[in-house]
Amino acid sequence: MAILKTRSFEFKLPEPWTIESLGPPATVIGPNGECAMVNSAVILGECEPEDYETVKRALEHNARDAMDNASQDRRLVVAQKLTRSETPNGKVFFEIHCRTKDGNQFFSEFSIGGPRNVVLVTIEGERGAMDSIEVLRDATANIKWLGTPKRPFWKFW
Repeated sequence: MAILKTRSFEFKLPEPWTIESLGPPATVIGPNGECAMVNSAVILGECEPEDYETVKRALEHNARDAMDNASQDRRLVVAQKLTRSETPNGKVFFEIHCRTKDGNQFFSEFSIGGPRNVVLVTIEGERGAMDSIEVLRDATANIKWLGTPKRPFWKFW
């Protein structure tokens, strides 16, 4: 099992997914040639609680905006609009699913907020590899959050 590990999270990739590049963004490849990009942003250092909450909400909002903007590509049709749910461990999870107009390719995105970060996963591939959407969705929902390094303010990866 391949594990994509940063200083703030550990993403266990399902078998037989492999890490192609650590990026940024990190690129992982699925068993049928599907490709996923993993982006993250983390709040580093210390700040007042209200400032922290403001920055965290901005990171989550930016991820949702990125997902919504990507779905508006003229080559895509939205198959499932942007939805919000909670993971079993209480983390907020967003997802959107699209396909090309001819139906031959899919494009899905997942966003999950950790204690001090947000991870955005984008997966695309051929119609025959659509089972990978659910597999990678589950892996994203089960990201393990690690301690956050103490450095000044925030950083995008």
